[in-house]
Amino acid sequence: MKILVLLFSLLFISGNYATSKKFQDQNGQGVISLGEKWDYLKEAFGMPHFFLSKGAAPKSSVSITFTGMKDIELSQKGLAGNQGQYKKGRKKWAKKRMAKILKFSPYKFF
Repeated sequence: MKILVLLFSLLFISGNYATSKKFQDQNGQGVISLGEKWDYLKEAFGMPHFFLSKGAAPKSSVSITFTGMKDIELSQKGLAGNQGQYKKGRKKWAKKRMAKILKFSPYKFF
């Protein structure tokens, strides 16, 4: 019985194996646990920390930006008031990279 439990545990752990990646910059530090099939790219696509899944398309991605903000709370009112600033920032980002913005969609709350 002990051998079966050990074998089951090993199979479960190996099937769900995730590596932890520590990363930091001048604004903060963090740790993320992802499966083996992820690449870490620093300063990729305009993002300070970018994780991209390996393999065939469609690929998944995770990007992390440390803001330095502490104890923030997201609210509909706060986010709605932020949309203009966000749009302005994205236009600046696109211009710097010679990209063309096709459309902006307003935030959706649900």
